[in-house]
Amino acid sequence: MHNIFDHFILGEQAYTQTIIPVCEQYCLTYAEMTVLLFLANNPAHDTASDISKYRNLAKSHVSVTVRSLEERGLITKEYHGENRRSVHLSLTEQAASIVNAGREAQNRFGELLFEGVTDDEKRIMNEILKKVDRNVEVYVKGVEKSNAE
Repeated sequence: MHNIFDHFILGEQAYTQTIIPVCEQYCLTYAEMTVLLFLANNPAHDTASDISKYRNLAKSHVSVTVRSLEERGLITKEYHGENRRSVHLSLTEQAASIVNAGREAQNRFGELLFEGVTDDEKRIMNEILKKVDRNVEVYVKGVEKSNAE
């Protein structure tokens, strides 16, 4: 019998297997596809720091990936206002078909995850996950506070 962590690992493996064919089709690394989809799906979080934080990726790895995507013409960098330390990233038109293919793969993965799950079961699961999220947030804030002291 699997525990909850085993389910996360299996889910991550299945997600990777769903996304890899799109990566191969467009000659992208998994990290490059992750960055493109993150930017497409999270428009309010458009910096390398955001990607690093929310995808739990090393900043150096994100930096290399962003540079590669910029060189391929799939993203652009720009500064907003006077803040020259924070670079905002945008997808180019050239990235649109790649992002669409990636989102289709994400949708297939979502369908796979919830096959046979009723709307009521999804609602209950969402309620449970909201509680889990709150618990994790409280824990993380507590660890950050104690590390700062």
